[in-house]
Amino acid sequence: MMQQTAGWQVPLLEVAHLTMHFGGIAAVEDLSFAAYPREVTAIIGPNGAGKTTVFNCLTGFCRPRSGRISLQGAGTAMRIDRLAADRIARRARVARTFQNIRLFAGMTCLENLLVAQHHRLSAGHLFRPAIRAAEQRHAFNLALSWLERLKLLDRAAAPAGTLPYGMQRRLEIARAMCMRPRLLCLDEPAAGLNPRESAELKTLISDIRHEEKIGILLIEHDMSVVMEISDRIIVLDHGKKIAEGPPVVVRNDPAVIRAYLGDDDLDQPATRPLVSTTE
Repeated sequence: MMQQTAGWQVPLLEVAHLTMHFGGIAAVEDLSFAAYPREVTAIIGPNGAGKTTVFNCLTGFCRPRSGRISLQGAGTAMRIDRLAADRIARRARVARTFQNIRLFAGMTCLENLLVAQHHRLSAGHLFRPAIRAAEQRHAFNLALSWLERLKLLDRAAAPAGTLPYGMQRRLEIARAMCMRPRLLCLDEPAAGLNPRESAELKTLISDIRHEEKIGILLIEHDMSVVMEISDRIIVLDHGKKIAEGPPVVVRNDPAVIRAYLGDDDLDQPATRPLVSTTE
């Protein structure tokens, strides 16, 4: 069971002593942190810090060498590090996007969102056609509502691969939300976006957090996005956590500045913002 933390909130996600090695290389080493419902928790760090490896462990793409990953649900904690990726998505309701967009390019936008709901559409009710028809209508309406919300409704019948890059980014978020997640993991959602699209993304993430009442984990190199919408930030460097806290604390932490900018910039932490890097 997860423990009550300071204040009234219980963590939605609790990661304890997570360790992941690839051969002799420690991608993540003894990492512990918590993420909370209705909050945006950002995981940042320079190139090779281990951020995407953390996401892969959380979503079942990698099996951690050691440690514990628990997700709170229905009053009990579920050990998701023991589940396969499909069960993490379906049972624990953890959804993610990817650093490199992974839409079904030949399918329409609507079909991409319906595929995200396939486990409900294909589960049972073969001999109960009324229930099956009701579930199909619900899936269709949910997909349309997210297309409308993300200003993609007029592209519903267009193949996903024909959309401009920024629209594909939005469609991937819509597909994840059609899984009705409790925890949404966004892997560099602002990558490749122009300033207007980045501003729209910040509004979208904030709206999802408030309106859907879910927890959001964010990997992002665009520090304007991270600092403006995050409630707390976890900073990694070479697989280890070097800082944690609200944006105002993390952005002036000497260890964070050293990791991003080098020792020569430690004398002026307040005047040098964290720079954007690519992983």
